[in-house]
Amino acid sequence: MSAASYKRNRAQGVTGRWTGTCFPAALDQLTRSHALPAETYSLYEDMVTKAMAYRGQEKRLRNPLYRYLFERIIEELGSSYDEAIFKRYKTRRGFTHGVTRLLEDGCRVSIDIVTEGCKATADGEVHTVGLKPLKPGEANGIVLVSTWVPPELQGIITLEALYSHVAQTNEPSRQNFAFNDANVLALPA
Repeated sequence: MSAASYKRNRAQGVTGRWTGTCFPAALDQLTRSHALPAETYSLYEDMVTKAMAYRGQEKRLRNPLYRYLFERIIEELGSSYDEAIFKRYKTRRGFTHGVTRLLEDGCRVSIDIVTEGCKATADGEVHTVGLKPLKPGEANGIVLVSTWVPPELQGIITLEALYSHVAQTNEPSRQNFAFNDANVLALPA
């Protein structure tokens, strides 16, 4: 399905530039044999909005909620949560080598970046983009896909150029919720 699935869901109004659905949109556009239904995009945006409104001790409910969403999206795209590869790259070299290896293995790879302009704010916000290699299994040139791509990252780019935009967290690693620390998610082909 890939881009066709995303375009259909965008036409239905459940995803697009001004929605908070960059995570499922990036993966949906990288997946050829499966597609996300409109209900999944709507559920994702509703649940993330709900989770972001949690205060105090309610915040403890966020990670189980996110895990449920990730499990559902990953399964609907033909993989399982247990097969998902969550990575946290802190160096340019680690990032370029690690992501190159994932692409060479045929994985569908999404990256969390920090960019200005997400949701029409000037603050840096985390935004998920998918990496579409020009040649399957190679990392020499990639094009980013998502609900939108920042102007400076549009067109053919390299992993080295992308690294300065990769989201970083200073928080300690969380064993039970690897997705919370990761800036890269890869799904086996």
